[in-house]
Amino acid sequence: MSTKKGAKAELSEIVIRKAFSEHNPEKCAVACSFGKDSVVVLDLVRRVHPEILVEFTNTGVEYPETIRFKNELVKTWNLNIVEAKSDKWTFWTLVDKYGWPPLRGSWFGTGSKDIKCCYYLKEAPAFKVFKERGIELVFTGITAAESRNRMFLERNCGDYYFAKTQGLWKCHPIMSWSFDEVWQYIRENEIPYNPFYDRFPEQRVGCLPCTGFIGWEDKMAKAFPKMYYKVQKMRGQNLIDGIGTEVQHGH
Repeated sequence: MSTKKGAKAELSEIVIRKAFSEHNPEKCAVACSFGKDSVVVLDLVRRVHPEILVEFTNTGVEYPETIRFKNELVKTWNLNIVEAKSDKWTFWTLVDKYGWPPLRGSWFGTGSKDIKCCYYLKEAPAFKVFKERGIELVFTGITAAESRNRMFLERNCGDYYFAKTQGLWKCHPIMSWSFDEVWQYIRENEIPYNPFYDRFPEQRVGCLPCTGFIGWEDKMAKAFPKMYYKVQKMRGQNLIDGIGTEVQHGH
């Protein structure tokens, strides 16, 4: 666990302590994807309550680096972890039924249930675990700098609020942190990070075959060519060769 603090970390800890003062720590959890932001929040929360429950949602299509990193951190930090996973759906059965994930900009303003893979593979399994465990407050690694949706969330709700539609309190301790401030905290406190970022430092950790963000083709082609070929073949699309050049199927 880290020992250094900066001004932003001090403010984040104040928010975390406030949340714990109003909720039984046994009824709280950290939702951790094992990306850089949620691991920073996990470190901050563990300063206050080391035994905090850690909830990891396994979509079944995580990056291999994420699974390896998660397993390593569970051991080295001795995490109290629970894994959520859909017992009905896979990414591929959802694609068969509902189609491929649309670009995020195309569903701005729609409800989360309209993004079928995100809802059925992430949100629903996590909510099931929270309900079973009696969790009433969840800490997350959300930052406003990540997207317009999250910027509006910060403006409208702040970093600590009750989400009526989910029936949960939410606490986002690093909501106001920038990309650089997250990495600065990681470096100064020598926090382990997902090796995914050594290949894609500007990207967010997510699902390996996701087609829901700008630039996914280039990223997937470089990271996992076999997966890229599979996805594009299923979509009936041309390929790029891993360096940005489009090629036809079979060439």
